[in-house]
Amino acid sequence: EQAAFPAITANHKFEENPAPRRWGIFMSHLWQDIRFAARTLQKNIGFTVVVVLTLALGIGANATIFTVINAVLLQSLPYPEADRIAVLQESNLGKGLATFSFSPPNYLDWRAQNHVFENMAAFNQGGYTYTGGDAPEQLSDLEVAGGFFEILRARPLIGRTFTAEEFQPGKDHDVILSYGFWQRSFGGDLNAVGKTIALDGASYTIVGVMPATFSFGGRRTQFFAPLTFPPEYLKARGAHYLDVIARLKPGVSMDQARADVSGIAANLAKEYPRTNAGWGAVLQPLRDSIVGEIRPALLILAGAVGLVLLIACVNVANMLLVRSTSRRQEIAIRSAMGASRARLISQLLTESALLSFAGGALALVFAYLGARALIAVNPGIIPRAQSIHMDSHVLGFTFLLSILTGLAFGLIPAFSAARTNLQDALREGGRTGAGVARRRLRGALVAAEVALALMLLICAGLLIQSFSRLTAVSPGFRIDHGLTLMVSIPQAKYPQPAQQASFFDQLLEKISALPGVQSAAASGVVPMTGNGLIFSFRIEGVTEPPEAQQPSAAYFLVTPGYLQTMGISLLSGRDFSRQDSPDSKRVCLINDVLARQFFPGRNPIGQQMHIGRKDAIAREIIGVVSSVKPDELSQKDRPQIYEPFDQAPDNAMTFVLRVAGDPMSQVGAVRQAVQSLDSQIAVVDPRTLEDLVSESTALPRFRTLLLGLFAALALLLASVGLYGVMSYSVAQRTHEMGVRMALGAQPRQILLLVVREGMTLVAAGIAVGIAGAMFLSRVLENLLFGIGPRDTVTIVSVAFFLALIALLACYLPARRATEVDPLVALRYE
Repeated sequence: EQAAFPAITANHKFEENPAPRRWGIFMSHLWQDIRFAARTLQKNIGFTVVVVLTLALGIGANATIFTVINAVLLQSLPYPEADRIAVLQESNLGKGLATFSFSPPNYLDWRAQNHVFENMAAFNQGGYTYTGGDAPEQLSDLEVAGGFFEILRARPLIGRTFTAEEFQPGKDHDVILSYGFWQRSFGGDLNAVGKTIALDGASYTIVGVMPATFSFGGRRTQFFAPLTFPPEYLKARGAHYLDVIARLKPGVSMDQARADVSGIAANLAKEYPRTNAGWGAVLQPLRDSIVGEIRPALLILAGAVGLVLLIACVNVANMLLVRSTSRRQEIAIRSAMGASRARLISQLLTESALLSFAGGALALVFAYLGARALIAVNPGIIPRAQSIHMDSHVLGFTFLLSILTGLAFGLIPAFSAARTNLQDALREGGRTGAGVARRRLRGALVAAEVALALMLLICAGLLIQSFSRLTAVSPGFRIDHGLTLMVSIPQAKYPQPAQQASFFDQLLEKISALPGVQSAAASGVVPMTGNGLIFSFRIEGVTEPPEAQQPSAAYFLVTPGYLQTMGISLLSGRDFSRQDSPDSKRVCLINDVLARQFFPGRNPIGQQMHIGRKDAIAREIIGVVSSVKPDELSQKDRPQIYEPFDQAPDNAMTFVLRVAGDPMSQVGAVRQAVQSLDSQIAVVDPRTLEDLVSESTALPRFRTLLLGLFAALALLLASVGLYGVMSYSVAQRTHEMGVRMALGAQPRQILLLVVREGMTLVAAGIAVGIAGAMFLSRVLENLLFGIGPRDTVTIVSVAFFLALIALLACYLPARRATEVDPLVALRYE
């Protein structure tokens, strides 16, 4: 500069700190690049729209899943220091189930002997009939032990929580209302504390109201009641029905707590070997307990949308490479006028950034709509679904993803375009080795698209096959034209077993006589509801194992006609009848699994068995029935026992109706039948048997549907990308095609030439995709039913399907190539 401008530099003092000037130059260049990029993209509006839409689909899918993951897995639970709250369960693998709820005496021992929890509380889900409204209704309640609200650091909006005295039997007629029930039934009356409500025919005093923000574990709880233990419960170590939470002491880790509770379980096994031998302890954070089942599905979906975004990036990168070829002269002229390689790359990356940010903005709209759709179709398997919403974390994630996406698809085309040979580009019609290199690069990107799409399609195919096989499993009963509904009568009003039996017998007679009802029966628990009962049993004449090692079976308390109404087969023996009364011989039915396991090679009919550890009355086995799925279709068949209702009455039964028409049309008539016997009793949770079975497959259906949608999107993007590259290749080779046809090449040969080139790329992508899918599919292994992660039929079928779609994408441009007029092509050149 001094040599060029000696007069100026001799008297000029240069800036000691040039940073502000450099920053100004940078911003000036950036603003120029942004304006130029905007004008360029506006001139090519069709290209811009396609790219933005492609990016919006990829980024939007990721933002949608992140919105769910953010709410379900990442956001803190609505309790102070929620990471210090743990859920405890007892475990006994010998019983066929990994975990069990606590029994009252075990819970009290754990509470007294632990050294790692500052507080520990049990709770139990229940239900009461509320008669203070226009019609009786069943309310869901949570019976909680002392310390429950302290563990959650929860304070009532008005009133107080329970005192120590209210956890004593007979002094537990106080309740705390949820905010929703308080608003609905008391209109938000601040003077509601101290008033009474009628539950199951008894009076309960309101002592508090919880705030609107308080909920626990996603449960729909209308009120909370004190959990009490009658004296007989304090000795029942086999009665596992309590859920337990605890808060760790400051400085205590989860691993330390696990070691402590394992030690307590070992001590109880030594102290009570008959009931506790073989029992252990399981402790996990509260969040894991809430989201444990949905976490794998969400993480797999996150991986799937990540692959979709990669395919979108590859697709856009290919489009930019194609576009950069048509801009070679423009780039060469700018380079000849002094633009450096860095400035050219900066300009091209600025265009990519504008495209990416536009795609990200549209992706936010897609993410919002997608999240709303997930909430709308939420089958009840997404915990904390009410907290799913767009927030600053989702906006930040989308913004960051847009930046990374812009770099991902923009770098390769930018560097490739910046390497343009100046002389060759300015020479009209020049063909160079650089063009061959770009074709190879575009071909590699197409193969990558095909490979990524195939990996996702194979994973989706495996889940579809798994879901198909799962839904093909018979639940063990007929699901067509079946209706279930529960009726619970107040224990205080019907305290005697004879009263309970009389009420349900009369109700069953009325329901059976309703027009359109073909048959009706009742059961304490209906299969596929998730409320199954597990009872231990022992066979007379067989050496009795220790109490902790006694076998167990699913237990059903049923009325006569239940097998016929449900469509359960009686394999041998006889069904229950009205003659199986409280005064007659005690009887029971068993399923074929129990018969095979415990009566091998002999007839179980006439054998005697005891149900429950303390049961002194033997039941005679009078029949063997086929197995049903108690909770899920994926469960293996296990021992099951049926007992006649009249010999062991209960105050809550679920009725099953087989009707001629629409099952739900009978709900009103059943409700009237109940009201005719007792106007203070509600009909609860009417559902069809089809709905029960469908709800049991909600989680696999959810993940299969979403993964299938994302796989279809990946296939669409890959097919469009392949079609675009082949179309451009044909357009660029018009002269070559004309020469070939002028020299005698037939249209069929031209067609095969183009198709062969495209399918070569597809074959390479399929080979890489199958290798990747073999590795990736192992992640799905624990989610598959009846199929392995490397199922050959599925892999080959999906690969063949993708090849057919790819063949179509290659055929259409190839067909156009055969229509080239040699004279026109040669004259054009």
